[in-house]
Amino acid sequence: MSSEIDQILDIYHAADLSSMANEARLITLTTSGRPKRDDVLNVLRQRFFTPERIRAAYAKLSTTEKGVLNRILLHKEATPTRVLRRELVKAKLVTEAPVPEEPNRLWGYSTPRTYEGSPAKKKSTIFEDVIARFTLYGLVFTRRVEGTSGNVGKQRLTPGSLLYVPQIVRKALPEPTPIPLLASELQPERIVASDSNRLLRDLYLYWDYARRGGINLLVNGTVGKRELKVLNGLMLVPDPAIDNARKEEEMAHLHFLRMLLQGMGLLRSVSGQLRPTASDPLDIPEFWRAAVEQQMLVCLKRWETSLNGAETVTLESSDNPRISHARTQLLRMLAASGEAEWMSVDDLLENFWATEVDFLYAMHAQVEESNRWYGGTFRGSYYYGDKDKLVQAMQASERTFIEKCLDDSLSLLGLVDRGHLTAAGKETNLYRFNQRGRRVVAAHFDRFAKLPDAQSAADTGRVLLQPNFHLVAMGPVPLAVLAQLDLFAVRLQVGVGAFEYELTRDSVYQAQQNGMDAVQIRTLLVEFCAGPLPQNVDRTLSEWAQSHERIVFRTGVDLLQTGEAALLEKLTALGAVAAQVERTLTPSLALLNGGGVARLVTALKEAGHLPIVSDALPAAADKSIRLDENGAIHLLHPFPSLYLEGRLAKVAERALQGQWRLLESSVRRAGGSRTKVTDLLQELAALSQSPLPDALVERIKAWGSYYGKAGMARVILLEFQSRAVLDELLAMPDLSQRLRPFDEKQPLAIVTEKEAAQVKKRLEGLGVTLKDGISRA
Repeated sequence: MSSEIDQILDIYHAADLSSMANEARLITLTTSGRPKRDDVLNVLRQRFFTPERIRAAYAKLSTTEKGVLNRILLHKEATPTRVLRRELVKAKLVTEAPVPEEPNRLWGYSTPRTYEGSPAKKKSTIFEDVIARFTLYGLVFTRRVEGTSGNVGKQRLTPGSLLYVPQIVRKALPEPTPIPLLASELQPERIVASDSNRLLRDLYLYWDYARRGGINLLVNGTVGKRELKVLNGLMLVPDPAIDNARKEEEMAHLHFLRMLLQGMGLLRSVSGQLRPTASDPLDIPEFWRAAVEQQMLVCLKRWETSLNGAETVTLESSDNPRISHARTQLLRMLAASGEAEWMSVDDLLENFWATEVDFLYAMHAQVEESNRWYGGTFRGSYYYGDKDKLVQAMQASERTFIEKCLDDSLSLLGLVDRGHLTAAGKETNLYRFNQRGRRVVAAHFDRFAKLPDAQSAADTGRVLLQPNFHLVAMGPVPLAVLAQLDLFAVRLQVGVGAFEYELTRDSVYQAQQNGMDAVQIRTLLVEFCAGPLPQNVDRTLSEWAQSHERIVFRTGVDLLQTGEAALLEKLTALGAVAAQVERTLTPSLALLNGGGVARLVTALKEAGHLPIVSDALPAAADKSIRLDENGAIHLLHPFPSLYLEGRLAKVAERALQGQWRLLESSVRRAGGSRTKVTDLLQELAALSQSPLPDALVERIKAWGSYYGKAGMARVILLEFQSRAVLDELLAMPDLSQRLRPFDEKQPLAIVTEKEAAQVKKRLEGLGVTLKDGISRA
């Protein structure tokens, strides 16, 4: 107990300790001189912290002062004075101190003047005066910031940087009355309700595009500009920023969708492509089958822990922002407000700064509690001297973070409604969870809160099939239904309210190729449309199914192939050979009876022919040709096998007299990218008996666009004295936008001709002497 009391009193000036004892009538001050500090401390230790003395001091407070103390007691730990001042002024319990005039100084540095609180101003409502009175009464004290060193003077009654109510005092006071979260009392003039349909349907459209053939990734694992353009065109609301975007991160919505899909396990990176996690094209993930609120809950959980989102774009990783923690606290704060309460960004920030100033940046409290000479780096800029500028920079970043969370992420998730109010010519945005948002967030924080497992009948929309083969999915049709319609119908257009499809022969055929049959397609259509199909559509589906089944692929068959039609006719006239032939397929190709290969080989040898027996694998055609540097293909056997012809048809053109040749058109058809040309060269190397001529390889690479596209620009190369100098210049915001490092080690940077004059002027302003030529030329 004595140790705690000593910690409270030791920091205070002897004169103020005497004033505390005198106010409590523990000593009597006279004009003859003040008592010794040690004598006053002994009296204060014994009698100043008794419950009776503390309750007597509390009884002297006015109703307003008790309200002030109640707010301070709600803070369990020592709280920055700045935070308490802001909260109490906002609550209109105290007033701000007047700004003191700066003294005129002709030389040297001027120490900023601050308002000194005085307990003598009994009627004053200025924050510093009120706290000075509380300290005089022994109710609220200043705590020194840990780590304070140097020649620090004794604390006066005016508040320091940290205020607290010691536990020994708190025990004698009434329990504080909880104060509801600060919320706006204004009601919006206009409300914009959010809808999760855009996010969920955009997620589906992104996933479906990947399902149809994969999404190519760049070497760094991001989606390239070409794929981004296609994806942007598929979205319900395409982003016009696509024209100027240089990388995926600049397309915040598409980047957010990809990170959500990968984070939820719906897409994965495989061999340089984004593909659905399930390999079966008919497999519909459970996420698309879930009720909307269940889907929203999954998306919310992923967003809360993700490092991506519109609100993260302006954050710097070097500042160690507590992104997930800040999102969690924002959700809790919104959930704690009443259903009818609207909160502005100012309200939310005031609550954060009053209850947890470190919600986004762990250093925020440390900066506020430090002395004015605090120095540090924030968002790439160095602050030293006036800490207020650093605090303002952090508060501006926190404001942007909260605004982006509300206006972008939470609105996109369909959890938050936005209200708009215009007063005194200024528009204010207000926010609150909608009913669905409250249920989803409640389920997020409370595992016992339940969400519906299935959509209600009123929330499932309708699917209409028209006699012209057009399908319209109207309203909130479940995404699983859309995922199945996309398997056998052509999507014509999309919108928030409807998706339109068309049944075609090709789309039904593609579905059958993927493993669906006509019965499954008809059954799904009847289920989705909740009724019989139009007669002409039903009849046409049956006709398409029969047409599809007319062509049957048989595997594991044996064939006899001859170089000339006359030879096959001659052989089939032989009884021993004819016995093994089921029927003739083409003038030079015949289908054999099952298991007749060995008997046929014997019969052919007896007739004076030596047949070549090929394995039942395409690799049987390996080492069957030679290629010259002009692309001419020379067959090593009198006539090619079916496997060889099939493989050559993919990469070459058939010339006269059955000869084959590599042409620019055939290579362009098989190539088109570095990967495809590499595959083509590997295929030709497998078919060729000898290594490919270097001249031919070079020609194939040129025809197939192996080296892709390149850009050329005239730039200026700058060489600096050292890499350290370059790194320091790159840390300057204006130069970082114009200088590009040549590599990671050398002191070389590139600047465009357009910006050369500005860079030169800036460097000369920094004292850099520029000369023509560089030593590394």
